[in-house]
Parts: sequence; structure tokens; C-alpha cells
Amino acid sequence: MGNSDRNKIIDLIKGFTIFLVVLGHCIQFGSGSNYMNENLFFDNFIFKFIYSFHMPLFAVISGYLFYFSLNKYEFKDLFIRKIKQLLIPIISTSIINIIINIILKRVSIGINFQSLKYIITIFYTNLWFLWALLFCSLTVLIFNKFFKNSIYLYLIFFIVLFITPDILNLYYFKFLYPFFIIGLFFNKYNILKNNIYCNKYLIISFIIHLIILFIFNNNIYIYNTGFTILGKENIFMQIFYDLFRILAGLSGVVLTLCFINCVKTKVNVLDKIILLLGKQSMGIYIISGYIFSYLLPKLTYNFNSNILINLVESIIITFISYLIVILLNKSKLLTKFILGNR
Repeated sequence: MGNSDRNKIIDLIKGFTIFLVVLGHCIQFGSGSNYMNENLFFDNFIFKFIYSFHMPLFAVISGYLFYFSLNKYEFKDLFIRKIKQLLIPIISTSIINIIINIILKRVSIGINFQSLKYIITIFYTNLWFLWALLFCSLTVLIFNKFFKNSIYLYLIFFIVLFITPDILNLYYFKFLYPFFIIGLFFNKYNILKNNIYCNKYLIISFIIHLIILFIFNNNIYIYNTGFTILGKENIFMQIFYDLFRILAGLSGVVLTLCFINCVKTKVNVLDKIILLLGKQSMGIYIISGYIFSYLLPKLTYNFNSNILINLVESIIITFISYLIVILLNKSKLLTKFILGNR
């Protein structure tokens, strides 16, 4: 498989997955106030399907791409690139969120402890996926520099994560860390080049993931139970939750790779659309977040849960977010500070 084919598959995966991200958020934020406030979306089967693997898949792709950077850049250069690419958008969008909330009079900022606490909270909770990618990238960067990417050290570190606290949303990093490492070695051993995810595994991976989804319950979500075993009444049950969500993510990753491999040459028009989305996936993730935070819940306040309505919402929001990203890309300054592009 040549580089163009490899890049096409990566963009197809990213485009497909970012649409699932938008759809999942539409189910959560676009199904009426009661559905959102009562957390009823956690029991939605489509929501379970999406959230069982969509961010792990992004982490696998991110780890896969990071392997190229490890071989291309020196330690210092790559460190600076990741700070620019991930931390700068986190900071700039955090500031934008604070300004929006002040304008909407949701908060009032002054020189006091509560204001400082609010600003810090906005900072470390904003764009959690980018935070997780930043920690994953820096972890691999350090391990590669001083320990030559030892797989044994990665495994030891993974075990250590079970006995570290889940403060400051670190459970997101712990959740995505194994998938990022899998993506790293996925590239190292040329999985895409060898086409291991061939069509014959599609049905097998579908059946396995379907079984997983019927077992999947609210405690499996990383948002509900975290990752650490510290302070948990049932340590073994927590370990089960952690390992099961990793299994769910892996089966979903394999299923998606098989599916993309089957359809990538059969639906040309859809191919082109998904490729476009994949090239702007990070921007769509960032921009759509504003729509979900400030607009969609108000517009759909009295709605009832309906997957067809959620699909329409997803198409509209994805389209709007894509157009905004394209407009932002026309400005080097906005592209750098909001989207993290270099």
C-alpha cells in the first residue's frame, strides 16, 4: 500500500469518526432538556455504540501518526510542535469560553478565589481529548528519548496508572493511553501496509462488538467510573470496567478498519465527503463544541429523543463546523491559535 492509499484510509477513518463524534453529541445535547439533564443518553444503543470506540479510534490514529513524527523530528522540536498544536488551542478556546460565559452572564469574573477556581476549571476541562493527546504525546516522547520505546516500560506504566489518582481529568489520559500506544506500534509493524484488517474480519468483528454492546452498561463509560482503583469499594470491579472499555474500544477499532477497507473504493461521492471531513477533523471537533455548549440545547429544549432528528442535526452541525473551519483556515493567525495548525 502506497503513501497516498495509506493517507486516504487515515482521512477516511478520521472523517467517519468525527461524524460519529458529532452524532453522539447530538444525541446528548439535541434530544431535549430532560433527555440531557437526566443522562438518559447513556442508555441509548446508538450512543453506546459510538462511545464504545470513537475516541479510542482517534487515539489509535493519533499514535499511528505520531510515530512518523518521532522518526522525523528531534526531541526539542517535536516537543515544541506538540505544545503549539495542542496546548495553544486549549488556551485560546478556554479564553473564548470564559468571554462567552461572561457575555451570557453565566459567570462574573472578579479578583477572588471563586473566579480563579472557575478559570482553572475551564482550562483543564476544555477540549479534554486534546489534553489526553498532549499527555500521551509527551509520555511517548520521553520514553522514546530515554528508553528507546521499550514496550515493557509502556506496559509497566499502564499498570502504574491504575494506582494514580484521577485528579484534573487525568482519567481521560489513562483511558486513551493504551490506544495511543497501540497506534504507535500499529505503525511500527506496518499494519496498514500489510492490510491485516482485510474484509474477511468484518463479520467477525461486528459480531464480537455487538456482544460487547449488549454487555456494555453505564459503569463502563469513563465519565461515570473513572480509571483509578484508589478509593474504590470494589477494586476488582473497577479493573473489570477499565479492561472491558479497552476491549470495547479495540473491537470497535478493528470493526471500523474493516468497514472502511470494504467501502473505501465503492462509494466515490461519499468517499470524497468523508475525506474532506477527515482532513479537518480537529477543527470540526473544536468548532462543533461551541454549538453543543451554547446553541443546540437551547434550540432543542422541548425535543424528544429521535435518532432521525439527531442525524439531521449531525449533518447540519458537521456542515456548519466544516465551513467555519475553512473560513478560519484563511487566516494564519486564527488557524494557529484556534485550530492548532502550524
